[in-house]
Amino acid sequence: MREHASTKGRPKDTAIDKALMILETLNGRDRDKSLSSICSETGLPKTTVHRVLTILEARGFVDRTQSNGFIVGRKVISLGVAAAERDSLVNAARPILRELVSLTNETVQLGVLQEMQVLYVDRMEPVDSSVRLARMPSLLAELHTSAMGKALLAFAEPAALNAFLDRPLTQYTDSTVIDRQQLIVELEQIRIGRVAVASQERYHGVTAVGSPILDNQGYAHAAISVAGPAHRMTKEKQEQIAQILPAAAEELSVLASHLR
Repeated sequence: MREHASTKGRPKDTAIDKALMILETLNGRDRDKSLSSICSETGLPKTTVHRVLTILEARGFVDRTQSNGFIVGRKVISLGVAAAERDSLVNAARPILRELVSLTNETVQLGVLQEMQVLYVDRMEPVDSSVRLARMPSLLAELHTSAMGKALLAFAEPAALNAFLDRPLTQYTDSTVIDRQQLIVELEQIRIGRVAVASQERYHGVTAVGSPILDNQGYAHAAISVAGPAHRMTKEKQEQIAQILPAAAEELSVLASHLR
């Protein structure tokens, strides 16, 4: 069995390590993973992967899709939510997120960089809005498909950015930017204004504006966004949000620097 990249240098219990390797392949980049693709990525035998998946599925850590593929189960998501509740950045950000909801009357989200994806760790919604966003099928999103993800990409460390741009980009809708040069130009504009926009690039009918939360070196490991139905997030409203969001992200950057 070849050594999985994420296990190098770590102490490991063989059975536990195999289960974690399999869970790590279900990282949200694909809608689901087949048994054969999991075997290919982990280097584990088919019988082993099938046995471990059966146990994980029975305990709610993995769900089987209609196409007989596998996705992260609700048990993993609930553990992630519990971790987020105790996260110092999440707790520090909540007053700022609440204020943004009040100012925009739209959904406000906080995300962090997780293995070159954006992991949504908190979300606040307006109480009186007549149209709310549906809950996302996944708490993970590819960086080029969301406003927070683009903000994270624009201020990513150079090696990580280059590695991301060197791989094929998944197209989710007709609006998803998958051309490398087009994305590079867009990221350059985001660096200037510290504002990213994603309009129906992952989900139809959803538009979001995002800004990066920077560390002391100027890199982003977290971001915030304001999202709403595309018909309500007009160009004028996007511009209004762009006037206030970078300042909120800057405030969070200062707070985050004191939490490290």
